[in-house]
Amino acid sequence: MDCKRHFTRLQSWVFSIVVGLSCVIIVAELYGIAVMAALGPGAVVPASMGFATALFTVLSVGPMSYSPSSSFITTVMFQTVWLSILCVLWLSTGALTHTIRETLAPDGCDALAGHERSVCGQLPFVELYCYIISAALLIYTLALSALTTKAVVDGHPGVWTASAWDLPYNKVLPYTKDPSTEALLYEEV
Repeated sequence: MDCKRHFTRLQSWVFSIVVGLSCVIIVAELYGIAVMAALGPGAVVPASMGFATALFTVLSVGPMSYSPSSSFITTVMFQTVWLSILCVLWLSTGALTHTIRETLAPDGCDALAGHERSVCGQLPFVELYCYIISAALLIYTLALSALTTKAVVDGHPGVWTASAWDLPYNKVLPYTKDPSTEALLYEEV
């Protein structure tokens, strides 16, 4: 079983799903913000949470996918911290979307008319997409953390500052505090 190939495939799938669904949410939220603005300025703030989270996601995960392995945004530490933050933001956005739907139409979307009804009909899908994105980020972050922990146990002390694209390491090193042993990571077995 080629673990490196499976992890690379997981990275590709997760990043594609996350960026793709985030783009869909950006469009839906822009429409929602425009409709909510007609209801009053207080209605725009909760609707903007999804837009901001989706924009942060596209602007950070997209470059993460295409950056060279030597860049900071591909390091294990950065990806673990930033993708965990995005995961929490997506969970919060999903919960806020649910609250907006319950507040906007406690008796269901059929009680509304016009654009408000259209936005209300989109909210369950936006909520579902938020939870799918959050789950995908959580799965990737847990896999990244597990591979990082395994690498540290196998004797790779500098794994937190290494590129996530180099995981999993295929060689067990004797533990030393000498950073020159990290050069062995990139040798082919």
